[in-house]
Amino acid sequence: FLEGDFVVGVPPDSLRAQLEAAALLRGAGLPLTRLQSRATINQPGGLDAPCCSAASATPHRECRYRLHGGSWACSPNWRNFYCDVDMPARGAVLMATCVRRPTMRCFSSTDANWSNRPFLADRRWFLHAPLEPSIKALNASLGELSQVVPDDNGAFEVHMLNIDWGRAAVPLCLSADGVFEHYGYSQPQRAMLRSLSDADLATRSYLDLLAAARRDPAAKEPPVAPGSNRGLRGANAATLARLAHVRARDKTRRDERRRRSRRLLLFFSNSGHKHF
Repeated sequence: FLEGDFVVGVPPDSLRAQLEAAALLRGAGLPLTRLQSRATINQPGGLDAPCCSAASATPHRECRYRLHGGSWACSPNWRNFYCDVDMPARGAVLMATCVRRPTMRCFSSTDANWSNRPFLADRRWFLHAPLEPSIKALNASLGELSQVVPDDNGAFEVHMLNIDWGRAAVPLCLSADGVFEHYGYSQPQRAMLRSLSDADLATRSYLDLLAAARRDPAAKEPPVAPGSNRGLRGANAATLARLAHVRARDKTRRDERRRRSRRLLLFFSNSGHKHF
């Protein structure tokens, strides 16, 4: 999965090493490795800014973890795993460094939200393996669960939190350096990129065009202050509206199926058939 504003931000040898390590982990039974670049952690649209440290010190914030409260409470923990190299030494057992060169860190969905940011996954596992057969809401594969909101990535991420997918303790990994940089463009900047002609694409590199879109003052939106949840509130409202629409649509379909079944039963009953 890649949005239009993700680009490869590492040289070919690093790209190859990280993909090989992710494939190695997949072969060892760790089916999904996240590949978002560490370089975007301290940029708008990045995972978290600034990077945390074991002890609170300027300019770093202290790495803090929640150990109870389900997926909604514990899901931010994984963002610290890019930075908190002292965690194992301090006795924490939420993650482990499972490959050292390149550095790959492994953990579970207990401490992570589902993210549609770039990843490498075992396709058969993604499409067919139930997350946790013993839990009704999680007795389905990620491919099946994604059909709840197939046209809304943000709604799918929220849905996974709502069903508390952390209970499945799905094994996950991340590349501490990462491959794909996220530029986090505003809507006007995205519109500008979509309007590029074939001539633009033929004469300039895509990286140059991305950089130009970020510099264009006509395509900028007012920045969101650090820590602001303005965008989150909007996303949640849109997600809830979408989920309400999906539930209403599904209820309408169920009701129609019931009406058809009743009509068929009535027909066969009146026609004298004893077997359906």
